[in-house]
This record gives sequence, C-alpha cells and structure tokens, in this order.
Amino acid sequence: METRAHNVLIGAFVLLFVAAMFVFIVWLAKTRGDGDKAFYDIVFTDSVSGLAVGGDVRFNGIKVGAINRIAIDHENPSRVRVTVEMGDDVPVRQDSTASMQLQGITGVTFVQISGGTQASPRIPPSQDYPYPEIRSRPSQIAELVDQLPKLLERSTQLVDRGNAILDDENRKNLKDVLESEARIAEGGEVAVPAAP
Repeated sequence: METRAHNVLIGAFVLLFVAAMFVFIVWLAKTRGDGDKAFYDIVFTDSVSGLAVGGDVRFNGIKVGAINRIAIDHENPSRVRVTVEMGDDVPVRQDSTASMQLQGITGVTFVQISGGTQASPRIPPSQDYPYPEIRSRPSQIAELVDQLPKLLERSTQLVDRGNAILDDENRKNLKDVLESEARIAEGGEVAVPAAP
C-alpha cells in the first residue's frame, strides 16, 4: 500500500513539473515575441483584394513579418488602413514605400516594402497606437488596370491601320504580284501592264 502511495506522489510531482515547464515555456515565448516586434500602418487608396490577415510582409523581397489588421480608414472611407507587424530591426526609412504585389498566378497578394535611401532617417518602431505610417504607392496590379484603356485604344488603332493596309485595291495588287511570281516560277511569260 505504501508503494502505491509513493508512486501516486511521484506521478503527481512529475505531472506538476511538466505543467509548470509548459507554462514557463509559453510565458518565455510570449515575452520574447512581444519585445522584438514593431507595428506600422500603411494606407492604401486602391483595392486591397487578395490581402489577408496573416499574409506576408516583405522588405526588398525578404519575408520580415505579417499583416496584423485590415480595416476601412474611419477618417476617409475610400482608404484602407493595413497594420503590419515586423521585427523592430527591419530598417524602415522615411522614404520607404509599400505596395501590394501579386504572388505568382494564385491571386494571393502580399505587402512589399522598398528599402528607401541610406541617407533617409529610420522611422522609429512603435508598439503604441497610432502606429507610424509607411507611405504607399499604387500596386502593379492597379497600374495595369489603369493602363488597360490606353492599351485597348492602341490595339484598336493597330487593327484600323491593318485594315487600311489590306483594303480591296492592295489585296488585288498583292494577288497580281503573287500570280506573276507563280508564272515566272513555272517558266511562263508575265504580262506587263500598259503604262497609263
């Protein structure tokens, strides 16, 4: 009976020790995770479709963080405020810009931050709201959509010019030239049109 009591006591001590270690590890990870993060806001004026909370934030192509929050800007409903979370060692500068980039053909987009210039001062990282703001610029997707009307107009002009080149008279002249070349290739004579 005493052996059972000792085994129960040892088992309870081991379980209590394992639970305490688990709580300590979670606390340590949370403490370390909170201390080295910085938050920034990016305000976009175009559509942010494809962005999602938890999506990538890249600095010059390197993943440095994640999207923390996406919300409509209450001061101006035509803008969207995206809060990003990055390491506080990411050198975000005052002339750095953020844009949305398409990841492959999947339709998933991510936030791309350009580095800025070495002479520009760094934006101090912050964990206090309101967060420092990184300037945004139109995404390549938005620029492409903006250029579509011009591209369609140029395509229409190109088709019109092609139709002008291939009018009835030019098609008849091309047919005559091809027929003449075919007769020459067969060794026949070519009729030379009379001068006007």
